[in-house]
Amino acid sequence: MKILAIDLGEKKSGLARTDEQFVVGGGVISGYGAYNEFIDAIKDIIAEYAIEQLVIGLPQSLSGQQADKYRDIIKKVQRDTNLTVATVDETLSSFEARRRQPSNTHNGDDDEAAAKIILEDYINQNR
Repeated sequence: MKILAIDLGEKKSGLARTDEQFVVGGGVISGYGAYNEFIDAIKDIIAEYAIEQLVIGLPQSLSGQQADKYRDIIKKVQRDTNLTVATVDETLSSFEARRRQPSNTHNGDDDEAAAKIILEDYINQNR
C-alpha cells in the first residue's frame, strides 16, 4: 500500500511516502494556514504517486482549541482527498528528527525528517 505521511504545520508541512517497501522523503509544502495551496499540493502528490492512504501526525499533548484545530484540519484533508486518514502521535517527532541529524548538517528544517518518523511509527505499529 502506498502511504503519504504529513507532519502538519501552519506555515509549512513535511512529507514522506512509501516507495515500494521503503520510506522516502517527500519534501516540504505550504502549511495548512494556506489551506487551498496545501490541499492542492497533497492532491497532486496523491495523483503522481498513486497514494492510497494518508497518515498525519497528531500531537497527543495538545488540548483545547489547538487539538480541535488539528482535528478539524485532518477531517478537511480526509474529506477533500477522499482517502482514509490515520493519525500517529507525533509529540516528539521533531525532537527525534533533530537528534538523528548530524550536528554539522542541522539547518533547523526538520519537517521532512519528522514526517519520515511519523510514517515509520505508523508502519511499525501496523505490522
